[in-house]
Amino acid sequence: MNKINEKLLTISKTHIALKAPFLLRTLSSAVLGAGIGYYDTFVNLHVDKNYRSLHFRDDLIMFIQKNNYNPDQTIGMMTDVETKDLQLKLYAHKDFSVFIVVTAGTGNAVDSTNAYKYHRNQEIGTINTWLFINGNVTDEALVQAIITATEAKTKALYDEKIYDPLSKTIATGTSTDSVVVATTGRGTFLPYAGAATSLGQLIGKGVYELTKKAIGRS
Repeated sequence: MNKINEKLLTISKTHIALKAPFLLRTLSSAVLGAGIGYYDTFVNLHVDKNYRSLHFRDDLIMFIQKNNYNPDQTIGMMTDVETKDLQLKLYAHKDFSVFIVVTAGTGNAVDSTNAYKYHRNQEIGTINTWLFINGNVTDEALVQAIITATEAKTKALYDEKIYDPLSKTIATGTSTDSVVVATTGRGTFLPYAGAATSLGQLIGKGVYELTKKAIGRS
């Protein structure tokens, strides 16, 4: 299988996982596997709303090992969102496609432009976004894809009227949002992912639609 899609996804009460048939080039802000690298396993672990731990990375690695995934080849995230409330869809263009998975909890909503004004406790609640691009994407496009996805996520929060409870202004995200962009490195060459490109437009449309739906389930 050369394309990443929903057939590779596993959904249980404890986690969401995607096991790719080969290593993908990734850029991520995840708890595990952050930065640029090559990974074939993607895990979003569900934790209780009351979960608090100074060793959350170790907890995540332990879970990954317990479920027979390789931590060295795994992008790992955590969420208090029920796994049944995830949103996913394969968005297709004639020359490439993007498989998007979103989980969204907004109890920790923050307006980043006003965040400096308030002391905040670390609360559970996050928006996790997975983008799998079936195409040959440059590093520049990986970065642009994260920018485009973040803009789309923020617009979804605006349209859903999600407020920062401290500043009383529209939230731009949560304080623990995480994202990964992964590319198969195969097929159509995609040098850019800004809003003027077909790839950027597909990402913007997809992340916006799925984030809105995920917020509605949170």
